[in-house]
Amino acid sequence: MDFDRILADVPDYQVFKTVDELRESSEELVERFPQLVQRRVIGHAQNGEEIEALVIGRGSKSVLLFGCPHPNEPIGSMTLDYLSEKLAQNPGLLEELDLTWYIIKCVDPVGTRLNEGWFKGPFTPENYCKHFFRPASYQQVEWTFPVRYKTLHFDRPLPETQALMRMIEEAKPDFMYSLHNAGFGGAFYYVSHDLPQVYQGLRDHAAKRGLPLHRGEPEMPFVKIFSDAVYELPRIAEMYDFFAANSKADPAAIIRSGTCSVDYLERFNPSAFTLVCELPYFYDRQIEDTSKLESPLRDSLLQGMEFEQELVETLRTNFQPHLELLEASPFVDAVQEYLGMAPANLEARRMFISSNKSFDQSATVAQHFDSVINARFHRMLILGMALRAMEKTLPASTAEDAARVKEAKDAIQVYLDSIQTQLEGELNYTVIPIRTLIQVQLGAAFEVLKEGGPTL
Repeated sequence: MDFDRILADVPDYQVFKTVDELRESSEELVERFPQLVQRRVIGHAQNGEEIEALVIGRGSKSVLLFGCPHPNEPIGSMTLDYLSEKLAQNPGLLEELDLTWYIIKCVDPVGTRLNEGWFKGPFTPENYCKHFFRPASYQQVEWTFPVRYKTLHFDRPLPETQALMRMIEEAKPDFMYSLHNAGFGGAFYYVSHDLPQVYQGLRDHAAKRGLPLHRGEPEMPFVKIFSDAVYELPRIAEMYDFFAANSKADPAAIIRSGTCSVDYLERFNPSAFTLVCELPYFYDRQIEDTSKLESPLRDSLLQGMEFEQELVETLRTNFQPHLELLEASPFVDAVQEYLGMAPANLEARRMFISSNKSFDQSATVAQHFDSVINARFHRMLILGMALRAMEKTLPASTAEDAARVKEAKDAIQVYLDSIQTQLEGELNYTVIPIRTLIQVQLGAAFEVLKEGGPTL
């Protein structure tokens, strides 16, 4: 299996492809390789446009890979665009792997289009924030699979999620790869179950290309650590139980969404292996600095939460009072959900941090960066969506209402500008080449295929 050659051949992409460009690429691939590549419409998005999958090969086992499970995460769509062409060009490799490949380059075309303003650059935190969109959890493909757990009852899968459900039910994949990424941070991996033989290989693919590993805390406090930068994929039941133990609120009122693709797949193929590879767009050397600070980790975590509380108050003052004037949009929904979830979420995290003695240890530079600076970067994206919601409203408003909205919008912009100025003084970042990100993400998949155990 010439995996190394495939990784070495990844082009030096300078921009991300749009939804239309991905679709055109798939159509061209089917025209060039009609005997090997099948294009299938597996469903329709909320706006009626087709969601398509490429089926490549006719192996005895199946793999399912899908990009843009969150629409601000286009690295995976580029990975799959490149991979699908390489598979079609190498029938010998297809035969050797004995796999049927189900490839969905973009499972959320509607949301992805709302991010395309930054796909062609410039690749800066400011431009990313200006054109960023990530839907409310109950509007995310990855988190709207049906679930019934204690008081959490969710059965409103999006049309996009229904398309993915049908693909999972049909393929019953032995290996599923949900292609995600983040903004700042190091590379890390989620896996559905412990598979030690692949962990060093996963880390090596990042190290070989100069991409640091994640050295901060897991995204969610309850996540189980299998190995360095390798975590167990969080399940909705674990999230529910965490909030039940650390908050007075009903966990269902905090979560508000459904479960994820790995939970759904395990209904049809319990032995399947699922991988998520989280990669950043930006690099700062603080991400991998493990030198110790004098202050405890708890202080860094609480400092990050103090900023988040400040953010919540800013939006409560300048966004929430004007809701009746804002045109309905997914930007409004995302900000409103955040404001609805944040208080209970902050309460649960504070209780957990205060009662857990492991946070007494000294923070590393990397942990402080992740808890404070990186957290500030990701939270300012909420402000960017609030501004987009208000900009969408202004042209249709009366003069009086427009003045009110503009005044509040200007206040949010001033606050966002202050955060960005502060970040400029704290960051010394570089933009990670798209080629590097594809190589690491695709290399992780190849590592599982080489060492993934009896299911593969």
